[in-house]
Amino acid sequence: MAKQIFISHAESDLDLIDRILSPIQNLPFDLIISVAEPEPGRIHTNITNQISNADVFIPVLTQDSKDNQWVNQEIGYAINQNATIIPLFEDDSMLGGLISDINGVELDRYNNERTTFEVISMLRQDSQPLSIGPLMPNWYLELKCNYGNCKRMNYFTIDRAQNELWEMHKNGNNIWWECENCGSQYHYNPATFEFVKRTKPS
Repeated sequence: MAKQIFISHAESDLDLIDRILSPIQNLPFDLIISVAEPEPGRIHTNITNQISNADVFIPVLTQDSKDNQWVNQEIGYAINQNATIIPLFEDDSMLGGLISDINGVELDRYNNERTTFEVISMLRQDSQPLSIGPLMPNWYLELKCNYGNCKRMNYFTIDRAQNELWEMHKNGNNIWWECENCGSQYHYNPATFEFVKRTKPS
């Protein structure tokens, strides 16, 4: 079962979230993203339940969201729940109040890959990996092979450090794994774990 990440945001930042945070779902994480702001009134019970059940809480702090009442309420609720919080912020001045002492990731609108990489770095630093057995104690990618009739479920372990993955990315190299059944190779961006291509078995 994947870990849950609750994304607190302004409605106008949905496209930004899709560009920067959606690749994280290739790791064993599910993103909980509200697509519309609540009706006027107190924060909804279903939202508080989602925050309570989340393993990580990421407030996306931009010019549009910094004064958003729902984002501020959700931050307050997450802090009361002792959640693991990773602020994604556009400017240092947005890290005030309840999250002034919490380390986060600076949002770079001109370098989405770097921002995604930094969020993944903090997730790997602050969250224990989901173990699927003693042979795979690290983070992993889960992928069902779609080459021909293979359909093998593969678990590709991530045993490289983040700085090594960034060096691979800077040098234009992919990280890849081979399907244990058919031998086809799956290539990913080492900075973001976004799928790049599949190559046929040799």
